[in-house]
Amino acid sequence: MGSMERGTRRRARRPLIAAGILAPLIAAAVWMRDGRDRLPTVALETPTGPVRVELADTPSARTKGLAGRDTLTEVDGLLLKWESPDRHPIWMKGMRFPLDLVWLDADGRVVAALTNVPPCLAEPCPLYEPDGSERSVAVLEMRAGGASVHRLASGAIVVLH
Repeated sequence: MGSMERGTRRRARRPLIAAGILAPLIAAAVWMRDGRDRLPTVALETPTGPVRVELADTPSARTKGLAGRDTLTEVDGLLLKWESPDRHPIWMKGMRFPLDLVWLDADGRVVAALTNVPPCLAEPCPLYEPDGSERSVAVLEMRAGGASVHRLASGAIVVLH
């Protein structure tokens, strides 16, 4: 093999070597980014037993909520939590699937619930704040049907572990 052929072969291998080095680096960066975007998870005790939910207790996490996700796979829902009781309206902007919304007071009592709330497909998106929700400190968002499965109706108790 001549020196020209060897040079051509070396140049042809360079993109393969670069790809072999870059692929794991890109995969690691994506994995690390996904880890940073994940919210902490907590256990909630419902009338039918425990559920695992992500906890959104910062303004940015509450604002984002479940928007942009295609489904819930690793958790049963998202708990939006505030420091003090107030009206905490929820909207479905950016949602891709219907939700059950369950408002909880400081004692973990369900003070209001809406089921099968559809995603908002066009603005302006409605705000959901049912009667009784002015005493809420948290809103539990679950897949449509979840409130019924876990018997989360007005008066039920949910305990955060």
